[in-house]
Amino acid sequence: MKKILLGLLLCVGATLFSCTTTDETPIFGDVYGIVSDLRSGAPISNAEVILSPGNRTTVSGSDGHFEFTKLEAGQYKISVEANDYENNYRQVTVIPGNRISCDIHLKQVEASNIFKVTPTNLNFGSNQTQMSVTITNESTRATDWSLDLGNNTWLSATPTTGNIAAGKTQTIVFSVDRSKMTEDKAGIVSISALGNSYTISVQCAANHQETSYMTVEPTHIDFGTESSEEIIRIKNTGVTPIDWTISGINENCVSVSETSGTIQPSNGKVVTINIDRSKVSKDIETSFKVSDGIADQVVNLTIIAN
Repeated sequence: MKKILLGLLLCVGATLFSCTTTDETPIFGDVYGIVSDLRSGAPISNAEVILSPGNRTTVSGSDGHFEFTKLEAGQYKISVEANDYENNYRQVTVIPGNRISCDIHLKQVEASNIFKVTPTNLNFGSNQTQMSVTITNESTRATDWSLDLGNNTWLSATPTTGNIAAGKTQTIVFSVDRSKMTEDKAGIVSISALGNSYTISVQCAANHQETSYMTVEPTHIDFGTESSEEIIRIKNTGVTPIDWTISGINENCVSVSETSGTIQPSNGKVVTINIDRSKVSKDIETSFKVSDGIADQVVNLTIIAN
């Protein structure tokens, strides 16, 4: 009998010992990682990390670290979004009892896609004195910008520095001072923003003062009370042909034999001025203009009524 009781006690003791020394089977696993810049390897803080399925989210720390704990076994997708970076994701398999590393690298958005300058070419030609450029900040944060005009002393701009909020635009007005130009100019100016430089090409034509070789004689004709026909002589004293025109005849009693023509070098043209005195009911002081496209010459007329 004693042997039977001893055997039972030994059996129960063995069973209890076995229960207290055997570990429980794990059912959860963890995932952790670091979000970093693809090019530099620098950690990216404040990146949003999304786990699916489950739609659990967290934010990377100052060292880029993130972590999801107590995950059931299975396949998961980890997506990461950060300001001025392209989104990225990785697939990961969670194994119960294991901590799985899942580092994710993000590529910076190209600066040309988040900061725009329009237009990138300004051509003032020979007449324009002001033109404008629009800058647009399509990034997710405000940025300082500055304009460098280089050695283009004939060019100015307002403003030349500033801070532009995310999603906003600003206008820069460029002006040219042709008094500082003795010849046509072309130059490059640059705008610095978001660690990049954006160039604008600028062209401007100087004032080309052409010389007129047209002369007109006489420049004053007095028809008195009787004359109804007089002449003017238009001469070309240059070495190239000139095209001339007459305009600005405002009195219906005044007419000319021709209103336009071409004069060859060192030649002249006689134009007849006619007065229809049947239409003159009072004394008249009038004029008309002779032009060669460069200079104008005014011819004054005095007509006395009968």
